[in-house]
Amino acid sequence: MDAAACQQRASDLGVASNTLIVAVAARIAFRVGRVDASGQAKLVLPVSDRRSDDRRGNALRSITVMADPEACRNDPRGLQRDLRAALASLIRHGDDLSPLFPLIPYVPLWLVRRLEREALGAGLPVGCSLVGELPLDVNRPCGEASLLQLSILEHYTVPDLQRLGGVLFIGCYRLGERLCFTVSGYVPGRATTRAELAPLVRDALADMGLCGTVR
Repeated sequence: MDAAACQQRASDLGVASNTLIVAVAARIAFRVGRVDASGQAKLVLPVSDRRSDDRRGNALRSITVMADPEACRNDPRGLQRDLRAALASLIRHGDDLSPLFPLIPYVPLWLVRRLEREALGAGLPVGCSLVGELPLDVNRPCGEASLLQLSILEHYTVPDLQRLGGVLFIGCYRLGERLCFTVSGYVPGRATTRAELAPLVRDALADMGLCGTVR
């Protein structure tokens, strides 16, 4: 997407551009059906905790916000208030998971898979990572690339996805004048292929008055 157009749309709605991106994530969750019985989307956002000279491998914390996709579509200012409140609470009180992150490399994969749902919490969590602006050199591995795509590290089998009730992750990053989304989603019975997921992403962008090239 055009980054300037996204910024203008956020200004028109009276919110920060990051809030608009999170609202898009809520709309994607709604479109693919990854919402709870009340129609709420459970958005889990990583928050960088890295400081200068910080050599930790997992310098992350996280916040969780319940979002109403319909309210986000019409007026995302409530979502912005909730995000700010969650960040303020994280600064004041911390979270329960980040102290355990140094143990991750020593946990067997089979146990990680069993604990994954407990770590994310009950319900249908939606990952939403706002990476921010990337250096232009990232897009020049051996010349100027026409497309840069970042993906989540996790690789799931179909049994994993069935056990978890599916997965939905939205990553967003800016590269020069472009704003890029990576959407990784598998919702049993609803969106299990790229061909099924792509039109739902287009619809979610249109819901928020945005358009872009979906590949």
